[in-house]
Amino acid sequence: MPGLSEMPTVLLVEDSNEDADTVATAFARSGVKGTLRRVAGGDACIALLKMSRPAPSLVIMDLNTPGMNGRQALRIIKSDPLLRTIPIVVSSTSSSSKDRDYCY
Repeated sequence: MPGLSEMPTVLLVEDSNEDADTVATAFARSGVKGTLRRVAGGDACIALLKMSRPAPSLVIMDLNTPGMNGRQALRIIKSDPLLRTIPIVVSSTSSSSKDRDYCY
């Protein structure tokens, strides 16, 4: 979590411009003071997380992205001792109970 003097950063992992715009609008309207950073897929998410200090306060991740998908990125993040404590919200149009159970 960021210190008191740091603004929170939210990392959005989303390949759809329309969905990213929707999240960006909601973030701006929320009144939260912070930064929303966007990457399009799991590969870029993992690369950014491994080099970002401090780590983002929250990751909002689309489950179905090109390249490394959200499932693969989630597995890597949650098995890394330095990254596993970052809260992740998974976004998906999937109604599959397998997807939901995997994310939990």
